[in-house]
Amino acid sequence: MKRIFVVFTLLCFCVLFVSAQQPVSIQKCEVIYQKEHLLYQDGDEINVIDVDLEWPSMMDFSDLKPLQTFLAKQLFDVDADQFDRAYLQFKSKYGIPVTAFATLPDDHKFNYITCELKEMGRVTNRYVSFSLSKKVEAGRDSKGESRSMSMLVTYDLIHQQVLTSKNILRSGSDEYALATLLLSHSLQGRPDGTLYGLQVSDACLGMDAVLVQGAFLTADEAKPFLSLIPLSSMRNFLTKSCRKLLEMPIPARVPAPYSSDSLYQGEPIYNKVDQAPSFRGGASALRKYILDNITYPDEGDLKDHQGKVVASVLIDKEGFVRDVRIVDALSPAIDRDAVRILKGMPQWIPGEKDGHKVNVRISIPLSFRQQ
Repeated sequence: MKRIFVVFTLLCFCVLFVSAQQPVSIQKCEVIYQKEHLLYQDGDEINVIDVDLEWPSMMDFSDLKPLQTFLAKQLFDVDADQFDRAYLQFKSKYGIPVTAFATLPDDHKFNYITCELKEMGRVTNRYVSFSLSKKVEAGRDSKGESRSMSMLVTYDLIHQQVLTSKNILRSGSDEYALATLLLSHSLQGRPDGTLYGLQVSDACLGMDAVLVQGAFLTADEAKPFLSLIPLSSMRNFLTKSCRKLLEMPIPARVPAPYSSDSLYQGEPIYNKVDQAPSFRGGASALRKYILDNITYPDEGDLKDHQGKVVASVLIDKEGFVRDVRIVDALSPAIDRDAVRILKGMPQWIPGEKDGHKVNVRISIPLSFRQQ
């Protein structure tokens, strides 16, 4: 009861509108949320693949081709500038999907591949940042090699380019002053002994802040840290090009026509149908489902980012939710929770066209505000 009371008194999370009648022709953003556990076989080797991705295919009317190309290379080791193509090439490298084995596989030939991509923050029409990581654990007798990678990146939406830590933090900065700042804003990791040095391994721009990773050096250890520092305190430690990105006027953007996926498992996806999909029990049941399943977001996040999230949801011809994408975003935490709730929805009554049940993509706007 306490959780529901908090939701109703501090947060109004309402379903405002569900439509499958008009296709979206102009779209500001699209973030693809892909979370899968896959089993693939390549000869006598078994590949266990786990992906948890928040893939940006459009942001502030930009198609993000340079960013998508960069992410495809880092996470999937393929050359592609669009998610579906990159993901298909990635999976094909590991053989064919399997659900059962005729004989028990050799457990020394199991490989485990994990890919993660999370949005860390954004400022509209200026930049968006991500944390990405990939880990490959090769079996003892497999042909592959174990390896891992993790990094923070910022995408400059004005100049359409990928920025890494060397483009964010100025070299030759006062190490003592920077260490003092990092210590005072550390989210995790504080040294127990006397601080002798500092190693900065990565950085990206967050929501009006800079996220910095590294290690505090003492006589006994290198203590990993993660610090989030307000931009106002970091200006002297930023590169000239980074300061220019933060301060320059934002140029006007021309909205580009948008075309969503047209097929699901080889069959058409419709935006306009004779009968739209409907939640069993109607709008009141859908609202109750959302309120019963919401995770109350950080109060500061909600205070700074009130408004509407719009999700594009694919309801297949059997009424199951097959894909959820954010097409009008608020913040990474709120967007993420909206996707979690919508992906967990029970079976809908499917849409119909010409008397047949069909795949339909609908829009569900969700309103977040404090009361």
